[in-house]
Amino acid sequence: RRRTVMKVVGLWTAVRWPHGWRTNPAHDPRLNGTRPTEFATDLERLLRALDRLASASNAELEPMHGVFGIMSTRDWQRWAYKHLDHHLRQFGL
Repeated sequence: RRRTVMKVVGLWTAVRWPHGWRTNPAHDPRLNGTRPTEFATDLERLLRALDRLASASNAELEPMHGVFGIMSTRDWQRWAYKHLDHHLRQFGL
């Protein structure tokens, strides 16, 4: 029930994600996550991933998110938008 509320607020309202939350160690580039390489290469990788997500089906995506719970394709697409917006704002872009 709590995850449903978090998902609705976190994904489907205009509330911006707060800064300062710890990143999952599996995604933190200082720990187990993907380390940055050359900017142009990383940007191309991001754009390819966003293209794949835009055309993905439920069967191609993880069924669960660690905070938001069960996710549909539409939820994952909204998550990507909110996540990217969060980081662009973090860097003043």
